[in-house]
Amino acid sequence: MKFKKEVQEQFRKAGWYEGRNLKKKYDKINGFHELPDFLKEFLYEYGDLLVETNDPNNTFTGTLNLKAVPRKRLKIKSYLQKPSLEGNVLTFPVGFYQNAHFPYTVECDKTGAIHLIGEFPAKFTTNFKKGIEKIILEDHSGLDWDYQDKIWEEE
Repeated sequence: MKFKKEVQEQFRKAGWYEGRNLKKKYDKINGFHELPDFLKEFLYEYGDLLVETNDPNNTFTGTLNLKAVPRKRLKIKSYLQKPSLEGNVLTFPVGFYQNAHFPYTVECDKTGAIHLIGEFPAKFTTNFKKGIEKIILEDHSGLDWDYQDKIWEEE
């Protein structure tokens, strides 16, 4: 999986390199084989990195921590046992995102939609790759969960 040039550069600065493969490490994690294929492929290549975000306007700084799954801070089996509260959707752990304002748990669903779970849940995108890019580029546009109508709405 390749990303926009500026995003790929942030991964490179965090330790990513062409041909990186952590399959042996991740395949040992309890429940990992039950994750969607796109998420497994992403974590095989980009997992176990701490990536600095890159806001083009230099107004936000943060990190995308992809070390949480292999270090068992996010337990896959817990995710597989119950859907998230927002929309009754089964989500899977990706990592942690910390910006200048809030910490978030980054999750995705089986369709590839990226969800940020923090003070308020947000569905960033319906596309996994775009969601990762938005996090690293500090693009905070997305959808918010309407608890009354139980739907995702534009911000």
